[in-house]
Amino acid sequence: MKVLYAQISKEFSGYFKSYTAYIVVGVYLLLSFAATFFSAHFFEYDNQGLISFFMYQPEILNMLLPALTMKMWAEERRQGTLEFLLTQPVSVEKLVVGKFLAAFLFCMLMLMLTIPFFIYSSHLITLDKLNVLSALIGVMCLMAVLSAIGCLISAFNKNVVIAYLSTVFIGWLWLNGNFDFLLSPFKKIYPLLQHRLSGILDLAPHYRAMIEGQITLESIIYFGSIILLVLWLNVITVQWKKD
Repeated sequence: MKVLYAQISKEFSGYFKSYTAYIVVGVYLLLSFAATFFSAHFFEYDNQGLISFFMYQPEILNMLLPALTMKMWAEERRQGTLEFLLTQPVSVEKLVVGKFLAAFLFCMLMLMLTIPFFIYSSHLITLDKLNVLSALIGVMCLMAVLSAIGCLISAFNKNVVIAYLSTVFIGWLWLNGNFDFLLSPFKKIYPLLQHRLSGILDLAPHYRAMIEGQITLESIIYFGSIILLVLWLNVITVQWKKD
C-alpha cells in the first residue's frame, strides 16, 4: 500500500507542476457554470435534480479529461523514462492503478469545486437531494471510465497530442455512437446477442438513468466492469512494452 500511495502521490502532485491542471480546472468550472445557469434547462420544472448541470458533463469531461491522462504513459515513453520505471521493484499493476487513481482523484477535486453551484442553486429552486446524489455518483462513474480509457490510450502513444485526440474520439464514439445500427446484422442472426452487445457498448443509457435518479445495481456493475476491463488491458499493454 505504501508503494501504491507513493505512486498516486507522485502522479497527483505532478499535475500542479505545469499549467495544464489549472487550465483544465478553470475551463471545467467555466463550462459547467455556463451549462448550469445559462442553458435553457435551469428553470424547467424537472430541474430539481439539477439536470442542467449533469446533462452536459459527458461532453465537457470528454473534451477536458484527456488533457489530464494524455501524458500518463506517453510522456514516460517520449522522455525514455518508461524503461527505468519498469525496472523498479514495483509491479505493473500498481503502476497502472496508481496512474489511474491519480487522474480519478484529480477529477474528484474538480467535482468538489462545483459544490458552490449546488449551494447557490438550492436558493433558487428546490433540489431533490437523492436525485442529485444519484447523479453525482453517475458523474463519478463517468469520470472513472474516461480516466481509465485515457490512461490506456496514452500507453499506446509517444505523442501526447495523438493520445489526446485519440481519447477524445473514442470517448465521443462511446458516448454518442449508434451501436444499434452497427450491430443490426446480428439482429437477424441472433437477436439476444445483438441486444446484449448493444447494452454493453452503449454507455449513455446507464449514465442518463443515474442522472434521472434511477441508480441501479446493474449500472454500478456496468461501470465497474468497464473500468476493470480497461485497467486490465492497460496492464497487458504496459507488460507487453516491458517484455
